[in-house]
Amino acid sequence: MSNEKMLKINTLSISVISLCLMIVFSYIEELIPFGIGVYRLKIGFSNILTLICLKMLGVRKTLLINVLRLLIVGVLFANTVRFFISVSGFIISYFIIVILFKCLKFSVLVTSINGAVFHNLGQLLAVSLIIKTLPMAVIPIFIVFGIFSGFLVGKLTETIYEKIEPIVFE
Repeated sequence: MSNEKMLKINTLSISVISLCLMIVFSYIEELIPFGIGVYRLKIGFSNILTLICLKMLGVRKTLLINVLRLLIVGVLFANTVRFFISVSGFIISYFIIVILFKCLKFSVLVTSINGAVFHNLGQLLAVSLIIKTLPMAVIPIFIVFGIFSGFLVGKLTETIYEKIEPIVFE
């Protein structure tokens, strides 16, 4: 088999495995009720795979995988409002992580922290459009939680990528 065919098979395999793991991580996070009042907080473990895919597959393929994840998870676990809020957070955070990681060459850790913070702010912006007011009291909590969760996801991503890189690119 040619190297080109092997590369296509590897790319497809990484894409499908990543999508499946993202859906599993999203389901597990759905089972953990954590939040402040009506606001739910999640670590965002599927973002580990987003960052790994960005490193391995590039911006377009990672975007496609995430769009599929959003649609599948939205159908399985969310109502229309939660789907809108989730997509809003994703759009802003994906834009930020692509700029920081791919264009400005920031580290995975810095990119992850900023992606998490902007995801939370994007979701709060969506909530403010729905309820017609910005929930100012929770903004600092969401920023601090975004820094914490982004740091955790970034560290896990670095560790996992170090372990899988030699296997995938062997």
